[in-house]
Amino acid sequence: MAAAGPLTAQGTFEVQAQGVATVTGREFVGGGLGLAYRTGGRTRVGMLMSLGGSQRSDGGWGFAGRGEALVSYHLNPYRRSGFTPYAGGGVSITLNEGDNTQYLLLVLGVESNPGGRTGFFADVGIAGGLRLSAGFQVRTGRR
Repeated sequence: MAAAGPLTAQGTFEVQAQGVATVTGREFVGGGLGLAYRTGGRTRVGMLMSLGGSQRSDGGWGFAGRGEALVSYHLNPYRRSGFTPYAGGGVSITLNEGDNTQYLLLVLGVESNPGGRTGFFADVGIAGGLRLSAGFQVRTGRR
């Protein structure tokens, strides 16, 4: 009887630093840290917390926090060099001096070296206006 081999579909954890801005509608500009789990397949589940400034409902600006939860599908997550696209969806909330807003989140993006230990990413999407983000990821676990 043959022994079972090692599992081939093991996930990785990611830590990311990211700048994010919504530039139409209720503006937000900030930066933050995120954690994510990338399954052994093409799916990634992550959360991001950012601090920055946001436009209030009265038109003024104030200190704000923004949280996002995102599930994304990556076209070629095993590629060790170059770029690969991804698409995702989730939810976001911006907290600004008692003026809270929640939005559905849709993104299209590209990441570098998705099968490697580190890489850059950039995406564009919709979440309370046009949403832009870019950042750097560090991946742990088996790749």
